[in-house]
Amino acid sequence: MNAYFCHCFFNPNYIAKMKRLSNYFYLLSLIGCLTLGTACSDDKKEDDSVNKENPGQEENEQPGTGDSDTKSEDKQVNELSFSILSDYYLWNDEYKAQKLDYDLDYVSFFEKGLKSLKTNTLDNRSYTVTDENGKEKIEYHLFSYIQEVPDYATTRTSDGVDKEKVMSFGLVGLRPCLSDKNPNPIPDGFDCYVCFIIKGVHPETAASNAGLDRGYIIDQIDGKDIRLSNYEDTYYNLLAPSSASSHSIHFFKLNEDNYKSDISTKTISCTPCYLNPIIKSQVEDVDGHKVGYLCYNSFDAGFDEELLVELKRFKSEGISDLVLDLRYNLGGHVVSSCLLSSAIAGEYGKGKPFVKYRFNDTRMNDPKTQKSTNKLFGEYLSKETLKNSLSQAMLNLNKLYIIVSGSTASSSELVINSLRGIDIDVYLIGQTTLGKNVGMEVFRVGKGEKQGSDLQKTYEIAPITFQSYNAKGFGDYENGFQPDLAVDELNPFHEKKGIRVYRPFGSQREYLYAFALEQITGKTILERPTAQTRGLVSPLGEVIETLPAPQLGTRGMIIYPEE
Repeated sequence: MNAYFCHCFFNPNYIAKMKRLSNYFYLLSLIGCLTLGTACSDDKKEDDSVNKENPGQEENEQPGTGDSDTKSEDKQVNELSFSILSDYYLWNDEYKAQKLDYDLDYVSFFEKGLKSLKTNTLDNRSYTVTDENGKEKIEYHLFSYIQEVPDYATTRTSDGVDKEKVMSFGLVGLRPCLSDKNPNPIPDGFDCYVCFIIKGVHPETAASNAGLDRGYIIDQIDGKDIRLSNYEDTYYNLLAPSSASSHSIHFFKLNEDNYKSDISTKTISCTPCYLNPIIKSQVEDVDGHKVGYLCYNSFDAGFDEELLVELKRFKSEGISDLVLDLRYNLGGHVVSSCLLSSAIAGEYGKGKPFVKYRFNDTRMNDPKTQKSTNKLFGEYLSKETLKNSLSQAMLNLNKLYIIVSGSTASSSELVINSLRGIDIDVYLIGQTTLGKNVGMEVFRVGKGEKQGSDLQKTYEIAPITFQSYNAKGFGDYENGFQPDLAVDELNPFHEKKGIRVYRPFGSQREYLYAFALEQITGKTILERPTAQTRGLVSPLGEVIETLPAPQLGTRGMIIYPEE
């Protein structure tokens, strides 16, 4: 298990804090949330095994009997959840043999029923944590999730996927670190000053309209310093606001000499908005190579038409090389990863399997399911109109450069695996990917839905229902994909002290992109530190904690149930 993944997504110190976020973290377009819909909702350190003493379903009793008018909303949701998982969960035989307590709240019912299983190791992932006494212990995290759907969300239409709104200021992510305001050395027990380095900004959002961008540094909110005692609340309020709100943000950036510049204070407001996953797209000539660059933050099928526009532009401008930046992309819709991969492969993928699915044994023996286990490049798109236009975006590349990190997951890893499955040379730059080779089918139940329409709210149930494989039959990448060129974007030159602040996406001064250009051209692009300049890094202090990232947008590896 990759350490970055464990630290970012499994850190139990933040489970309680994420409880309050779980009800409104609705991620766009039938979300495949890897972290927030599940691990972040459990603020009690309960025994992972099922309590056999609790009154629950008898072994042969089927849920859904009795007068629904007398049942609590939780109990009705639990019965629907049990029915769906009994049919679709990848390890359904063990799941449906359990006795469960239907009087639990719906999140506890869902999680206890899955965490008690022994065979679902690709879903119920183990990781090691160190407690306050320095002792190591094993914890578990589920990729499967259940969550309430907010009223402003839309639903899938008959022709593909609609865009869906999410409550956000538009920040891609934040990296908390110690501020240069702290005394040196820092006294024991001192409530340190903290600041946030912005990882990126979605276009046409409150953050971008205020002039915020990647590499800018936030050090005050509403006129108050950010301190070690309050930085977690500030972090989550900025990345995942629970309701429409406004904040005064004081920010700056560091120039080449590490002096503060562009110092400003702006008020930013959040309301439900669309988050375009295309953060940056460009074509540039670099030493005789026409290089396309795409920073893509989630596989959101609601924006597939916008994605196709950029791919067509790459085709029309005749790019010779492509750098695909998936460093913060936690996945999303499989149909979107098929669109992107099919355009990259072009004729190399024609008639070849893009992905092969392994469902549970019951479904694999069903002739109807057997017909849908293989999907070809170019045929598995969110809209028929995309299939008709794909020929105008066929790049026919036999080598691809992908920027990756521990946040590169699911449908992002599917692109890597699928292209390697047809012998396209995929060169990875960055850090080991997350390692999620399983995906989910997403079910909505409750108000306005076919199932549970008498419920007062709408719920999304997303169990892990399949494992993915490429054309060569390879699908065992649960430990992630190792980079061909290992680079830490905060410390690209392995310096002992300090960090290097993020540089703009697509800039030849941005470390990971520059290293990709060096692989393409064979020339030095990025200036290296000399004996005199080594260590002259940002005056900001070390990263103090990699908090679980409530990145909004689709994530996971999502397909739709056969209808």
